[in-house]
Amino acid sequence: MIRSELADELGVPPASVSKWLKIYSGLTGRPIETRLDSQTVADMQRAGELKLEQPDMPFREALERVLGQHTEPVPPASVIELMGRLETLDTTLARVEQLQGELQANQDAMAVKLELIAEYLRKLVARRAVSGGTAESGLAGNEPIQPAEQDPPR
Repeated sequence: MIRSELADELGVPPASVSKWLKIYSGLTGRPIETRLDSQTVADMQRAGELKLEQPDMPFREALERVLGQHTEPVPPASVIELMGRLETLDTTLARVEQLQGELQANQDAMAVKLELIAEYLRKLVARRAVSGGTAESGLAGNEPIQPAEQDPPR
């Protein structure tokens, strides 16, 4: 079938069919030949029928629907709701990052303090050992700290 025959069949001017075929070519990525293949004709006919059923529908949308490429627009209320949720997520993420930074700073401070305590205890044990006590008695009568039991290697 050629363009003018398709225009007659659809009841539109040949210029409209030429314009629609350019849209069709853009949507499908296929070049339009002088003689239209059966798939192109069938798609154009279905889009024409859809256009007749819904006269307010642009032909591009009718083609997109026929080709399965159409997506319904998102209602404005949904967009506003989604944007609000994204803002909330963004704010929450910023707060999590802030708290993570604070946590890291606190862990670093705790590690420094634990190292100072360990150093103090090492010096205390060394002083007690030099003054005649055993290393175990270096903690002023407290029970000696036993190393943690380790799981046997597997």
